Amino acid sequence: MNLNKQQKIAMEYHCRLAIETVHPRFRAMKATYSIVLTVNSGYECIENGYQGPVWHSSSAMRPGFPASEKFLQRVALDALQGVGSVALGQWEEWTGTYYHVRRRLTREEQKQVGNMLDVRGTAEAIKRHAAVQCYLPAHMKNLIE
Repeated sequence: MNLNKQQKIAMEYHCRLAIETVHPRFRAMKATYSIVLTVNSGYECIENGYQGPVWHSSSAMRPGFPASEKFLQRVALDALQGVGSVALGQWEEWTGTYYHVRRRLTREEQKQVGNMLDVRGTAEAIKRHAAVQCYLPAHMKNLIE
C-alpha cells in the first residue's frame, strides 16, 4: 500500500471518538482551503451502519473565500486517492460549508486498524479524550462522548 503522509497519519492514529478528529495532525491548511483526513473506527461507524471503519475526508474554504461545492468535493475526493473501497461503500455530504466523503477501508487496510469498536465509557475513551483536551475550545472541554 502506497500511502501519502496525510494518509499514513490517519491510519496510524485512527479515531475511535469523534472528538479526536480535532487534533491538528489530521489537518492540512492550503492557501484557500483546508482538508481534514481521518480514519474513523469507533461508534460513528457502528451507529451510521457503515459495516466497518471508514476514511473520512472533510474540506472547507478558509475564511474570506466563497464555498464552492464542486471544488470542495474534488479536494475531499483527492485526499482519498488510492485508499479505501468505493465498492464497499462511499457516502458524500455537502453541508453548504463543508464537503464530507466517507469511504470504507479496504479489507487490507482494515486488518491494520481492526474492527469497529465503541470505546465510550471506558478507560481507553478517557485516555483518547485527554489526548486532545488542549485542542478543544473552552465550551467543549468537558464534553463526554
